[in-house]
Amino acid sequence: MFMSTRGTPTKTAEISCNSHIILYCTFFMLWNPSDYVIHRYGEWILLMIGEGILSLLIVETVERKAYYFITTFGVLTVIFVQILKFESEPSHAEFHAIWQSFISAMCYSYLMQVLSMALIVFGVTYKLFLNDVVKEAAEDAYDAYGGGSKASRMLAASPTIPDEVTAHVFSIGLSGVVLALELMSLTHCGIEKAFKHMVRPKGSQDETSTPHWPIVIIALFKVGIILVTMTLSQWTTDPATLTICGFCIVLALSITRVMNFFYIHKKEVIQNLSATIRRGVKEKVEKASERASEFGMSAMSAVPL
Repeated sequence: MFMSTRGTPTKTAEISCNSHIILYCTFFMLWNPSDYVIHRYGEWILLMIGEGILSLLIVETVERKAYYFITTFGVLTVIFVQILKFESEPSHAEFHAIWQSFISAMCYSYLMQVLSMALIVFGVTYKLFLNDVVKEAAEDAYDAYGGGSKASRMLAASPTIPDEVTAHVFSIGLSGVVLALELMSLTHCGIEKAFKHMVRPKGSQDETSTPHWPIVIIALFKVGIILVTMTLSQWTTDPATLTICGFCIVLALSITRVMNFFYIHKKEVIQNLSATIRRGVKEKVEKASERASEFGMSAMSAVPL
């Protein structure tokens, strides 16, 4: 009997997968439009953030305190998430994770997918919160009319989601957002550099390394924020309370970013700014001296001998 020259389906799939990986790596190394990719990633995240805003706007409005709490703090939370995302991005493409190395770019791409899914889950919970508030308002109005008013009559029973399930989904979505944002900021600078920030630089070789306590405390505070976020559904299931807690978590994370800038990047920014100012002043002085010398030469040539 003749043996078939065709490969097995498993072998063919393996060869196809390997060829796709090789083509992707070659494409990444030869043609990497980092500016374009960064811009498109930013637009994609804005689209995912917009889903959260849409979830807050498509629900019917009711005159309830909880409704206004959820909409107000929900919009503020989404705004701070947007600030955290784009504040962590480097100002120049050469400092971005996509431009650093292939591993950094792959990690950043995977974290972008995690952040996108977490933003969708996190945004949908606002709609669930508001639907609960609207349903409670409708039930109260139905009872106020004696349960027989035509205006408040319900046509059919709508499916309900328990508050515990909604609280778990909110906690999971917000935890994914916070973790993805923190890990994405590490892909730009690297884990090694992040750990170096926790140690004060040596003044001389004889000195021993000492912890940079403000940065260590900020890092521990971030760990505490993440743990609280993961266990938030165990503390409360009230929609308004969860929304306010989510806003406080994102606000606290924003404060840690400001403190990191104050203790880590402020000195570098001041040094770069002062160097730029000195360079500009030096150039202006040189130009002024050149003009003065040219004016003196022209004045001397204009004087008759």
